[in-house]
Amino acid sequence: MKIKNDMEKLVEAHWKYIEGMLKVHGEMEDMIKVIGYHYKTAFIHGYKHGVEEALSEELVNKLVVEEEE
Repeated sequence: MKIKNDMEKLVEAHWKYIEGMLKVHGEMEDMIKVIGYHYKTAFIHGYKHGVEEALSEELVNKLVVEEEE
């Protein structure tokens, strides 16, 4: 599924950046793993809400009304 693949790519790209920052600042590897788990699951949770909102009928109707005005 394209949305899932896009989401997984974004999660990994964002995490790679955050992980690098944590390493630069001397965070311990054990903590980086814990932070990574929470960061990735929170990212996925938020991404799903964004997709849900974008696909919602309310949002679609709002966009159609704004285009007609």
